[in-house]
Amino acid sequence: MTSNNSDNICYTYKLTFNSCTYLCYSNLLHKIFKWFYMICLDI
Repeated sequence: MTSNNSDNICYTYKLTFNSCTYLCYSNLLHKIFKWFYMICLDI
């Protein structure tokens, strides 16, 4: 699930092995973070 509000992108990121966390970042930060954290598609 994604939403886009005023230059922020919100995704559910997999920050740990079986934990998903919903976070919002700016466009640039999202492009960086998506390489470090798998995006959770199973919500």
